[in-house]
Amino acid sequence: MSEQMTEPQWTTVDGLATRLWRDGQGKPLIWLHGAGGAEWLPLHARLAARYQVWLPEHPGFGQSAEADWIEGIDDLVFYYLDWVREFDLREVTLVGHSLGGWLAAELAVVTPSWLRRLVLIDAAGLVIPEAPIADIFVLNAEERAELVRYRPVGQGSTGLSETAQGRDAMAAIALDEATAHSRSRNDHMVARLAWNPYLANPKLMRRLGRIGVPTTVIWGVGDRLIPPRHGEAYARQIPGARLHWVEEAGHAPHRDNADAVFAAIVEEA
Repeated sequence: MSEQMTEPQWTTVDGLATRLWRDGQGKPLIWLHGAGGAEWLPLHARLAARYQVWLPEHPGFGQSAEADWIEGIDDLVFYYLDWVREFDLREVTLVGHSLGGWLAAELAVVTPSWLRRLVLIDAAGLVIPEAPIADIFVLNAEERAELVRYRPVGQGSTGLSETAQGRDAMAAIALDEATAHSRSRNDHMVARLAWNPYLANPKLMRRLGRIGVPTTVIWGVGDRLIPPRHGEAYARQIPGARLHWVEEAGHAPHRDNADAVFAAIVEEA
């Protein structure tokens, strides 16, 4: 099924009406999205040929309902424990990107019985003082787009308005009213979940050794938002984890080099 044919449905868990994209057959794969929000992509359609893919939109993001009691990543962890129980999912492959990768790692730490495999893609969550995560809260939309965009080593950055790439990025973020509203809600929720400590849990690093399922860490070699040293740390701290570097990719390798990400996800299934 193509991404154009996959429409979101509305679900209610813990009293919260949230959007969910779902397609495919086989064992379940849950994809936890990052700070930019949920979107059904061609990669998800490809994965749906092998898995039953579940792509929920986190509470408070996009069009999903907000809850006052979700104030930190730990609250979102308990929400998703209820969410998986609501749908009675078992033998789950859990994939998380960026903020969603941090969430996935926190879920895996509690070793739920339903978890079969963990995949972290350019995940937030760790505190590495010598390789800090870039501060997205001080950037405007154009600057964030530039930071996330893959830029080959050696390519200069002279400002969005001075390059063809910059003009493309500015055109890409021209927003209609609905999209602008969704982006505003996403930013609000990211601030609630990850303002301080910033996009991380200082206790997570030492807890990663509790993860007891096969784990794949996928990282764009050109990630300028969350430095590759975070990928190395995840792979080093999680027992038996395998690290896949994705060439010609930045913070969103599932967009920049979807073929490589697809291969890394399915090859060890």
